[in-house]
Amino acid sequence: MLEIHKKRVGFYQPDSNDVVKRIEDAELRRKLSDAINELPDKCRMVFKLSYLHDMKNKEIADTMGVSLRTVETHMYKALKLLRDKLGYLDLLSALFFIGKVSHEIREMTVMNMGNYAHGNHPIQHMIYLYNYTGEPWKAQYWLRQVMNRMYTASPDGYCGDEDNGQTSAWYVFSALGFYPVYSGTDEYVLGAPLFRKATLRFENGRSLTIDAPDNSQENMYIESLTVNGVDYSRNYLKHGDLLNGGTLRFDMGSRPNMKRGTQPEDYPYSFSNELKK
Repeated sequence: MLEIHKKRVGFYQPDSNDVVKRIEDAELRRKLSDAINELPDKCRMVFKLSYLHDMKNKEIADTMGVSLRTVETHMYKALKLLRDKLGYLDLLSALFFIGKVSHEIREMTVMNMGNYAHGNHPIQHMIYLYNYTGEPWKAQYWLRQVMNRMYTASPDGYCGDEDNGQTSAWYVFSALGFYPVYSGTDEYVLGAPLFRKATLRFENGRSLTIDAPDNSQENMYIESLTVNGVDYSRNYLKHGDLLNGGTLRFDMGSRPNMKRGTQPEDYPYSFSNELKK
């Protein structure tokens, strides 16, 4: 059973004074522009026609006078070169600014979030991936944007399909401050709570209190976290620990803490690490 003790923090309104985001976006846009301009001519043409001019591969092939297979080859090469040039984190962030159009993306056009199509369920774990690379504050920022901009108590309050409760379940977990990214583990990856206080009551008779008294529209970032009074730097929580009950105390602030959750030992489990052994 879930009890909400305080009202939701409130809807976020884009603000030109959001310094962190503005600087970050400008730098990312510069990097992305440079990387695109450095692509080989044909790769650059295919990429721009597809991602920046919303042309399908067949249309590109007709425009360039080449085969469909040639277009696909140039596109694959362009994406690989961009990945190698930008690196994982920048490419992940670039998703919010550019992207090919599909029916899910058309639903998201008004949100101005690039290729992040929250209504297309396979992407709903994506924001949490910042926790796997040592920049959890980026997850905290984007999760708040999604919760406040894409969920409303109105007839068009969902940004796409519900699909058996997945879109609602994402919101419930994310509003509490964590999410089961990898269902094959006992870990919930951290985001940041949307409420100032919430209590979960379990079948075993125990309860878990999620306490974030300074949470607000501006204070979306985790400055520190304690679990039952003990400092906690990990970017995940264990299922068994949550069932034991207790208190998660989030100290929230308006500026990201770029020193918390940045070490490899703080990252959630990833099978990719097993492949490296």
